[in-house]
Amino acid sequence: RGEPTVLVLEGEAGIGKTRLVVEAMDTGRLFGFTVLTGGGHPVETAPYSAWRTLCGEALGFDTIVDPTERIRVLRQRFEAIPDGADLAPLLGVVLGIDVPGTPVTAALTPEGRRMRTATAVMELLRSLTGTPLLIVIEDCHWLDAASWDLLNQVHQELAEAALLLTTRPFT
Repeated sequence: RGEPTVLVLEGEAGIGKTRLVVEAMDTGRLFGFTVLTGGGHPVETAPYSAWRTLCGEALGFDTIVDPTERIRVLRQRFEAIPDGADLAPLLGVVLGIDVPGTPVTAALTPEGRRMRTATAVMELLRSLTGTPLLIVIEDCHWLDAASWDLLNQVHQELAEAALLLTTRPFT
């Protein structure tokens, strides 16, 4: 288990962080990386909002618009994972889709729900084995607390993933 690769690009708005990120993503793809992107938003404050697009990309939602089909794909991805039926509704919250809960998810405490939601995202990312993974999170200065916690967990537990983060200076 190696140390994760983390690159943080910090700079004022308009300095060219996004242009550099696009180049890094293109280069990563040329070298066989699976590239997933997410980011903070100044208005969206829902928990895990920075991970919504990223998790959707991991599931191939960019080509699936039907909500019922998205739920089917999500459940299918988690079929082989232990307790996957209980993880799918939690990942549904991250994705912004309504996946009916289970008796287990209904009984979760808020802390248990937070921990199991992080587990769901980690399991999704771990399912992308076979190619190196580049996770890009832009505008980290706008991340909600749950997204920060998840980013920290990914950093700690997914050493095989490279992380590329952008932010404005924290003052």
